[in-house]
Amino acid sequence: MRRIETRSILDATQQANQPLAAARLFGWHHALFSTGCGLYLLEVGAWRTRFMQVVSGPMGQERVHYQAPPADAVDEQMQQFLAWCNGPTELGPVLKAGLAHFWFMTIHPFDDDKNRMARAIADFS
Repeated sequence: MRRIETRSILDATQQANQPLAAARLFGWHHALFSTGCGLYLLEVGAWRTRFMQVVSGPMGQERVHYQAPPADAVDEQMQQFLAWCNGPTELGPVLKAGLAHFWFMTIHPFDDDKNRMARAIADFS
């Protein structure tokens, strides 16, 4: 695990008493990608602004497995998600962590690295 990745996880667990906010998530995302991301341009520390699908298969025979909400809906959906994460719940901590992970993954708010971010959010929850 990279050192930056560890800092994001530590912030999620050791600062769990602090509310989860967009600025905090942007900081985690920026820390993970402070040196860029290989061959393509990546929006770092901001909600995605592009169309997103999970696709597999060879060119011309692609199969769409999932299509994320439109980019212009991400901010509103993340505000709802963050309010739920920070609010009281009757759910047990394991169930809340699982639901937080799933909900975050379905919004797919970042261009890349939603997996490590989702794990940090599950640790936070």
